[in-house]
Amino acid sequence: MLCHYGYARGLCARFPLACDAPDAVRFAMATSAGADPKVRFALEKDHYPAGHGVLSLPSPAGGAGLVLPAQALAFWSACRRRLIHRS
Repeated sequence: MLCHYGYARGLCARFPLACDAPDAVRFAMATSAGADPKVRFALEKDHYPAGHGVLSLPSPAGGAGLVLPAQALAFWSACRRRLIHRS
């Protein structure tokens, strides 16, 4: 029930049990044009920063295995759809 609200450790059965897993990931567009779009990400754990970086999309690798690039791609796709609908 609370899996998609962030900070779900201990509240969501699907949350990874590994203690080094981040609690939340925040995304922001770095670049949206061209053949090499980039998404910035910030990892949080226990409400504190736990890492950050920039992913080039599509990207086969990431700091959290294949989950982080897939989430970044979903974020980028949603942003692009919003930009297209505005124009």
